[in-house]
Amino acid sequence: MKKSDITVGFLTTTDPLDKRSWSGTQYRMFKALENDFEHVVRLGPVHLPKVIGHSLFHFRNLVRAVSGINLNVFNNIWISRYYARVMAKHIANSPEKIDVLFCPAAASGFAYLQTPLPICYASDTSSSQFQTYYSQNKKLSRISVKHSNEIETNAINRADMFTYPSNWAADYVIEHYNVDPKRVHVIEFGANLDRAPAREDVIDRDFSSTINLLFLGLEWERKGGSIAFDAFKMLLDRGHDVTLTVCGCVPPVKHPRMTVIPMLNKNIEEENNRFVALLHDSHILFLPTRAECYGIVFCEAAAFGLPVVTTATGGVPTPVKHGENGLTLPFEDGPQSYANEIEKLLKDRDQLKNMSIASRDRYESHLNWDVWGHAVGDLLKQLVENRG
Repeated sequence: MKKSDITVGFLTTTDPLDKRSWSGTQYRMFKALENDFEHVVRLGPVHLPKVIGHSLFHFRNLVRAVSGINLNVFNNIWISRYYARVMAKHIANSPEKIDVLFCPAAASGFAYLQTPLPICYASDTSSSQFQTYYSQNKKLSRISVKHSNEIETNAINRADMFTYPSNWAADYVIEHYNVDPKRVHVIEFGANLDRAPAREDVIDRDFSSTINLLFLGLEWERKGGSIAFDAFKMLLDRGHDVTLTVCGCVPPVKHPRMTVIPMLNKNIEEENNRFVALLHDSHILFLPTRAECYGIVFCEAAAFGLPVVTTATGGVPTPVKHGENGLTLPFEDGPQSYANEIEKLLKDRDQLKNMSIASRDRYESHLNWDVWGHAVGDLLKQLVENRG
């Protein structure tokens, strides 16, 4: 396919080529757009002067230690205005004449930017939705809430087009920020993998013997670790041959049939290989998460043909279709409900196998960055044509 000669300005305050930025999502987006466009210009990162950055960091820690209140010191209107000035210079000094701006998770980078260029804003949620959804935001200071909401509102007012990976996020922006639905598009994110396994390597997974449940998450409680562990023990008590592997955190519980892998850094080849092997050797991704804007981990599971057992919360029901590539249980359900549903799958291995194939199918049709890149690329071309 011939690449478009449109030049895309990839606007982020962080470095999109750093795989740690937004957990690697900005990097995957950047590379995906490079497949569709001859020129994708990196406009980030923007570095604060060291004295300001250090001062804000220590001030935030002091306030937290004294009052227990969280200050989001790096997301305020003054810094956002600073970003806008720097971004304007980056755009003006670009070696390529930029035609359109793509701004992933970068509200603070363009909220106050004065530019005639059309803007496509991408995120997995919005400020107001994020603040009300996540429990840890209840201790966020009122001034931080005010600044974050002002930045988000300005960014939404500045943008011409919007992409979100879930209906949950898209519907909220339409309703809460009164955005024209025709400008909001649901385009699912992909798996953050350097190389996806071949289809034939994953759809022949053996479901006839021990079933390995996989829990992937950095936060044991927020990801529903306690629910997963209790359900796992119930399955064992009922005589089922299952194991549980926990990767990403150290749970406060132990069990002889549970393996714990505290953390794997996918930027390190050896650890990434272990991560890939872990997905290959598992049978079900079991993540009864309490809060999730989307969940790249579900896309990674799909790449490996893993059925998912999770929660119908936040943006999860978009990548995980109940009864198709997994199960999404009501938020109110406890360990027994999860144990009951997994037990049904254990008693019907053909259904488990079919879910595995459907999971890989969903990866190939929706949950990969090539599909995302083509869809977003079409939107960016449309924006330029409309301005033409």
